[in-house]
Amino acid sequence: MEHDFSAGWARLSLWSLASGVSRAAAVGLTKNRVPGRLIDGNARAPASGLTPRSIRRLPRERDRAVAGHPGPTVVDVRDIYESALRAASDGHHAHCELHWPDGRATSVDVARWLEPPTAQELALLSEMAGPVLDVGCGPGRHTIALTERGVACLGVDVLPAVVRLARRRGAEVIEASVFERLPAKEWRSALLLDGNIGIGADPAALMRRLRELLHPRGQLLVELDSHETGIRTHRFELGRGQWRSRPFRWTLVGSAGISVLAAQTGYHVEDVSRDGPRSFAQLSVRTRARATVATTGAVP
Repeated sequence: MEHDFSAGWARLSLWSLASGVSRAAAVGLTKNRVPGRLIDGNARAPASGLTPRSIRRLPRERDRAVAGHPGPTVVDVRDIYESALRAASDGHHAHCELHWPDGRATSVDVARWLEPPTAQELALLSEMAGPVLDVGCGPGRHTIALTERGVACLGVDVLPAVVRLARRRGAEVIEASVFERLPAKEWRSALLLDGNIGIGADPAALMRRLRELLHPRGQLLVELDSHETGIRTHRFELGRGQWRSRPFRWTLVGSAGISVLAAQTGYHVEDVSRDGPRSFAQLSVRTRARATVATTGAVP
């Protein structure tokens, strides 16, 4: 059965996906970010195109070429994403293939992340109090939707090309890592949609950081992987035409997994809902009083 990964990866999902390659990418899961420069210690090609340094062949691809069967050209995952995003923005074919460890390949249409939120997403967003922090916002579809409804929302992304696109679309977005110093606000809500919970393969670190940023009565909206129950990390590759990315780690979080993470990182799961193939969890910051009741059954 083909896996619908739309609920398990993000808006880089392609752009957040870039952070699966390195915790210095996409929303930036390290404090020492060098945006657009390093991926796994290797120099990154300019966003405008490929250079010889950004094109590397893995050993298995070299062997295939020697045997007379040229394999795909191995490039930076962000080059693949930016190529697909440019095509989608121009109304052209923008499909990529997500290659799973077991050999499966799932088609991913990048144009999806340029579309408005679904009715289910809008219903969930309507429950988010502002100001809202949209982590790994990509082209800003959720940021824009909230702003149009009068809710203050700030998108955060570390990919310059994505930030520029989001701003052209009308979103208020900053180029920054969520682990860096952000505008001083009492963030009432935060978003980890389109699979952004899996960024960098360390969902607990990301949730703890957002716990630090959120108001004591803050909310966190997380999109889950509807095919996963617990917490599972895979190594994926992204392909587009003759390009193939180097393997990157990505974590899928299901309904049981988010409960475990919430308990570890200071949240309470308020609700888990499903909309067709997509699942969402609504979390609230776990106050000291609530934690005491949960563990002892007594109100302090």
